[in-house]
Amino acid sequence: MKMQLSNYRGMCWSGYLSTHTAMLDSLGYRELTPKAILAHTIGGLMAAMIAHGLYVIITLF
Repeated sequence: MKMQLSNYRGMCWSGYLSTHTAMLDSLGYRELTPKAILAHTIGGLMAAMIAHGLYVIITLF
């Protein structure tokens, strides 16, 4: 199971980076790639914390 999870995370990470680079490059805004990746990372972390908090609250009741 551990091997499958690490492979899945690796695939997600590579898609995560290449998607931002390709999308912004095709739009002519390649210089915004680091900002877009940072914003997406912060948004993802916030979503994970909120989802975890909701899960904990729901499972308590």
